[in-house]
Amino acid sequence: PFIVIPAAGAPSPRLEEQVSAAAEKAMRRYADVSFDIFAVRPPGGGGFAENTAWETRRILRKLGVPEKRIAVTYVAGKSETGEVRIYVR
Repeated sequence: PFIVIPAAGAPSPRLEEQVSAAAEKAMRRYADVSFDIFAVRPPGGGGFAENTAWETRRILRKLGVPEKRIAVTYVAGKSETGEVRIYVR
């Protein structure tokens, strides 16, 4: 993953700073970069991964990334806490 964001609680106040810095770096290197956001849920479901994934999407849109270059996917994980994984392509 390009970035891994723990999602054990509500999105971190630093989330925008972290995502923006990494996304801007990727956009400088690749003009047509796309982002795949994976919300990895805990085994029982729930958690905050979904909220963090959608907040990450909102931040990327705010940076000017077109909707067609952002994909959000939900997957089951093995950890008791969720996380969000961001990949670039």
